[in-house]
Amino acid sequence: MNVRLTKGWIAWIGIVFAGAPIAHTQTFPPEEAVKVSVSGSVRSRVEALSGRMSNAAPASDHFLSLLTLLKAEADFGGVSLVGEIQDSRRLSGPSTGGAPGEVDTLEPIQAYVSWRPSDPGASGQSVGLDLGRFTLDVGSRRLAARSQFRNQKTSFDGLRLIWRSGHGDEVLAFRVSPVVRQPMDVSAAASNKAALNRSDESVVFSGVHLQRTLTDGINGEGYILRIDEQDAADLPSRDRRLTTYGLRLRKAPAKKQFDFDLEWAHQSGQSRATNGALDSLDLTTRASMSHAEIGLTLSAPTSPRLSVHYDFASGDRDPNDSLYGRFDPLFGDRAFEFGPTSLWGVVARSNLKSAGARLEWRPSAASEAYVSLRQVDLSESRDGFSGSGLRDRTGASGKGVGVQLEGRLRWRPAPSGPRLELGAAHLSKGLFLKNAPNADASGDVVYGYSAVTFDF
Repeated sequence: MNVRLTKGWIAWIGIVFAGAPIAHTQTFPPEEAVKVSVSGSVRSRVEALSGRMSNAAPASDHFLSLLTLLKAEADFGGVSLVGEIQDSRRLSGPSTGGAPGEVDTLEPIQAYVSWRPSDPGASGQSVGLDLGRFTLDVGSRRLAARSQFRNQKTSFDGLRLIWRSGHGDEVLAFRVSPVVRQPMDVSAAASNKAALNRSDESVVFSGVHLQRTLTDGINGEGYILRIDEQDAADLPSRDRRLTTYGLRLRKAPAKKQFDFDLEWAHQSGQSRATNGALDSLDLTTRASMSHAEIGLTLSAPTSPRLSVHYDFASGDRDPNDSLYGRFDPLFGDRAFEFGPTSLWGVVARSNLKSAGARLEWRPSAASEAYVSLRQVDLSESRDGFSGSGLRDRTGASGKGVGVQLEGRLRWRPAPSGPRLELGAAHLSKGLFLKNAPNADASGDVVYGYSAVTFDF
């Protein structure tokens, strides 16, 4: 919804948008108006998980959550104040397991000043500078993203510069520090206790991302990302000093045409194997990641698209040498590619070899669906798998993690009504999940969820 306010309200808006102070109050002519827009959503979701990969995990889990987002923007003509509040709550579910990590109660995840001059140079160009706290999407979103499935969003404090040409070319540059969720205590989070998040100034994340339109609908991307990290008093870390550079070629899906998404990234620098207080050994890091996807959209009424995928992320080949080979996915999202996160989150972009196929279609004009089948293996048998906590340092348990089958249906019965969503996933365990030390070989893992989202 939109409302019009005169510029005499600047002081009041400065209070609402915390982190964007007003130096003084000034009276403006009434014909000069400020455009204020407000939007948001409320999502309720119930999830259930049966089975486990590790004996250290609970045999089952469930989570009923409520996510409320409220965003407001005041546009003064070239300069805007942007604020967004997130309220992620646990309504039901165990106070342990995965639920507390999805809670972030009454938190301002965005509060920044945005400068957007109308035409800084040649016709069609645009430039923007954001300063404050904001969420961040970079390129394919595999290495830095505002998560869509998780019940809470990661935000950053710092600055972001965006330049766009009139032909779709874009340059994004940023220097930020991640915001750490508070309270960190599991019991406090499970009780929905509110505490303002704080910037982790011991971590600096910076980068430059370039996008250019090439030919025949093909876009090319190149990027350099850098993370510099050191231990803080209450936040032990792996002391990462990593540089990641990569390339991407993409052709968007279109009816009766083949499309593709190819991405490769290399990572180098230094890091430690763990974030333990006694781990002070800096390891030379050399790691890589690649994604290959080819799809075809048919001209049938339901617009079916069939695609095949291959994903690789290096692992640590030898846990006893001075080299570290596990790829670090930084702040990327994985739900759009590897299935639900939250209580599920089986597949991660680390120590991974995975091939699969996916079928997407639109059952009606108001709905969309997909099913995906994926073989999941380790790229290195002596390294750990995802966030399962499982690792066989001898490599005797093999590389076969299993087969993941998952799917989703979204449906909006009325254009202005709520969106309904159903999803499910099943992991058929391979030899690694049956034989690795502390693995639970007693059955497969099954997950399901349903959600209702109201937008306004």
